[in-house]
Amino acid sequence: MKFYLGILLFLSLNIFGQSNVSINGYVFSAFGKEAMIGVQVFDSNTGINTTSNQYGYFSINLPIKDTINLNFYF
Repeated sequence: MKFYLGILLFLSLNIFGQSNVSINGYVFSAFGKEAMIGVQVFDSNTGINTTSNQYGYFSINLPIKDTINLNFYF
């Protein structure tokens, strides 16, 4: 069975003296618009990951680099 994800991201970037970027968002079903619990959010460049909570919300802090490559696994 194939799942489609809807993702809403909020990017918080303050480059003055900061070395990290915080990416926050919600993962929800594209069909029913329901929150998706337990989705793994993984940056393949750094190996840093997190999991969405019971509301589909996730937050991940990553070092500022040229490329951030987020992957979502359910």
